Amino acid sequence: PRTVEHMVDSVLYLEAGALIDGGTSSLRVLRAAKNRFGSSEEVGVYEMNSGGRLVPVSDPSSYFLSNRIEHADSEGCAVSIVLEGIRTMAVEVQALVALSGGSGGYSGRRVVDGISNSRLLLILAVLQKRYGISFHRQDVYLNVVGGMQLGKGSKSGGGSDLAVAIAAVSSLVGIPCRADTCFVGEVGLLGEIRPVHSLEKRISEAKRMGF
Repeated sequence: PRTVEHMVDSVLYLEAGALIDGGTSSLRVLRAAKNRFGSSEEVGVYEMNSGGRLVPVSDPSSYFLSNRIEHADSEGCAVSIVLEGIRTMAVEVQALVALSGGSGGYSGRRVVDGISNSRLLLILAVLQKRYGISFHRQDVYLNVVGGMQLGKGSKSGGGSDLAVAIAAVSSLVGIPCRADTCFVGEVGLLGEIRPVHSLEKRISEAKRMGF
């Protein structure tokens, strides 16, 4: 397959997000792995309707936040502005932390949809090591609403790290997150919040969405 990619002008991937219950999201993301006619950072977002047709999503931020409870502070719920390709979009990160039913040295389950499992484990380790917030013997469930898979773009980085951390801690301690605030930042191994790519574009999108 890699040999064929060198022979063609464009290589496109149409991806479907997997849901936390094992199903498949109606969301489809078109990514360019190779494009000799333009930028490979362009990302197309589509929704597959009941008839099997792909309908373009012109405003992904409004699409992902369409079912969000407006003006209500929610426990375990944080919004982040992510960069997929050259497009900024607002996504909702939800976390549920519950006491594990395991015994002995069982540390708890980690069920993730929308970011890599290793990224969640890194964030939880930083919270425990640097801030003394332990998730030991706690089950942690994390979901990016809408079926979006974060972190696949070359410039997306860990821009949603802060939202993941805020959502997890909010659910753990039972303190709601402010509904009028979004969170952008990469969590470093020393516990610092590191700057992210295209911060000004993310701020502009946050203002457009009313944050």
